[in-house]
Amino acid sequence: MTRSTRLAAATLAAFGSLVGGCSHAATPDPTRTPQPAETTNVPTPETPTVPIVRPGAFCNKEGERGVTASGTAMRCSAKPGESRPRWRAA
Repeated sequence: MTRSTRLAAATLAAFGSLVGGCSHAATPDPTRTPQPAETTNVPTPETPTVPIVRPGAFCNKEGERGVTASGTAMRCSAKPGESRPRWRAA
């Protein structure tokens, strides 16, 4: 073994002990339980969805339901004398 080969082997051995060795770094820790991936609330066909609406804005059909950005339930309705329905608190 040449001097440069011994030096390279010694450097690799020292570096491996500093980082825990290459084979150990690739092996998962059996004592740790993997955490589930973070999920977002994606609507499914079974999950009813309602639009986010602005109070007082015009809406299409009386009786429709919506919710404000702050979570207030809204209903599309027209008062007597109004030609177009608007979003109002339910």
